Amino acid sequence: MTLSARSAALCPLILAARASRAADPTPTPWLLAYAYKIPSEYTNQESGYFSIIEGKNNRPYIGAAKYGVDAYLLEFDPKAESFHMVLDVQKEIGADAKGFAAQAKIHPRNNVGASGKIYVGSKQGYPEKGEKRDDYPGGCVFAYDPATGKTENFGMPRVHDGVISVTPDESRGVAYVSTCSDDRPVDHSHFMILDLAKRSYRDLGHMGRLYPFIVLDDQGRHADAVGPDGRLRGG
Repeated sequence: MTLSARSAALCPLILAARASRAADPTPTPWLLAYAYKIPSEYTNQESGYFSIIEGKNNRPYIGAAKYGVDAYLLEFDPKAESFHMVLDVQKEIGADAKGFAAQAKIHPRNNVGASGKIYVGSKQGYPEKGEKRDDYPGGCVFAYDPATGKTENFGMPRVHDGVISVTPDESRGVAYVSTCSDDRPVDHSHFMILDLAKRSYRDLGHMGRLYPFIVLDDQGRHADAVGPDGRLRGG
């Protein structure tokens, strides 16, 4: 649809909003927005997650899920209204596994380091009949640099676990990572510290809850995640 066609289609909404403003002295401020579909070659089951962040180049980076096949990181150019695949997870790690053994999705909330690198992690999908959870080798952590177009692979934090959160602190040379096993009713999530230079992990222990997300405090002093008792747990 062209921009002029969009404008024509939106005219009834704009006129209705103007009429409403005339009757309402305190109108609700509306923000015009457009929806863009993720290209079908990078996803299936029409599934998506909250894996999205704006880079320092003002372009959004979106994690895509293609169950049983592969996972991708996409760059969206809002001016050209186009998507560009910048990370093919299976290709990056040299894998060709399918089914539950595949890297099925980039699920974590993407984060941007001070350098401008986009930090992401890969995760398992869902086992089909006859597949075991141990079929999944484990997720990996990556950093994509929009300035160079290159990706760093920081390897696998824990065997058989997916990666659900990656929060970099480049000033200290680390990233904080939480994993997930997707077991029910208790997920065996672990809180880990990644040494970016050595590409090694230190396990701070089991968190006892599903999908713990890690955030830095307002001064970047330490990382916190919600523990099994509902309280913040520092690292």
